[in-house]
Amino acid sequence: AAIAAGGCAFVLRRPRGGTNAISNDLRRLPVTVPPLLGRSALARQRDAGVQEAALEFSLRWGDKGLRVTSPAAAAPRGGKQSEPPPTGVCVDETRWEGGAAVGTPRRQHWAFVCHTFVPNPDARAAFTTHTRKEASPEEETSLFFPLGLDGFPQPGVRGKPQQPGLLHAVL
Repeated sequence: AAIAAGGCAFVLRRPRGGTNAISNDLRRLPVTVPPLLGRSALARQRDAGVQEAALEFSLRWGDKGLRVTSPAAAAPRGGKQSEPPPTGVCVDETRWEGGAAVGTPRRQHWAFVCHTFVPNPDARAAFTTHTRKEASPEEETSLFFPLGLDGFPQPGVRGKPQQPGLLHAVL
C-alpha cells in the first residue's frame, strides 16, 4: 500500500498470487458480510424514516441472492415476535441459476450485542491520524453471531456441529 494525500492507496497491477488471486478472493463471500452490510443499510433506512417492517437490503453475489431484513419484518403476521432479538437481522439466502431463483430460501438469524463508548483523546487522535477523518464523539463495538432454530447462539459452524460456535467482532 502507498500513502496518498487522501489516505491509503493500493497498487493492484501485481497482486500477490497473480491476477487469479483477486478472482479467488471475490469468489466466496464471507458469511459475516451480509449481516454486517445489511445491518448498516437497515440503520440508514431507519434513520431516513422507513417503517421497521419494510426495511430490506439485497445483494447478489455470484449464484447467491441475499436479502437482509429487520426482525420485525420476519415476525409472524398477527403474532408476537419472539426471535431473533431486536438488535439482530435476518438473512435469507437463495441460490440463482440461469437468472431464476432455485429452491427455497434458507434463513439465518443473527444477533448483535453492542456497546457504545466515548473514545479517549489519544484513541481519537490515533483514529484521525490513521484514517485522515475526524473521529466521531461516540463509537460502537459489537459482538455478533448466528442463532440456531431455538433462538440461542448456534452451537457450531454450518455442517460441522463438532466445532464450537463462533463469535465475530467489530471494534
